[in-house]
Amino acid sequence: EIKSYRLNGPFELVTEYISSATAWAASQRYGVEKIDSKTIKIKAGKFLDLLRKKA
Repeated sequence: EIKSYRLNGPFELVTEYISSATAWAASQRYGVEKIDSKTIKIKAGKFLDLLRKKA
């Protein structure tokens, strides 16, 4: 039997893109913070919410 494992938030995902245009487009979504011309940051209290914001 495999026991479940729970991760406690908050969670943060930082993504650096090759293109500044791609980073800008990603930063237009709700809850996404633009760090610099090619980097965004997403924060969420739950891990699944973090993945939903990334999609």
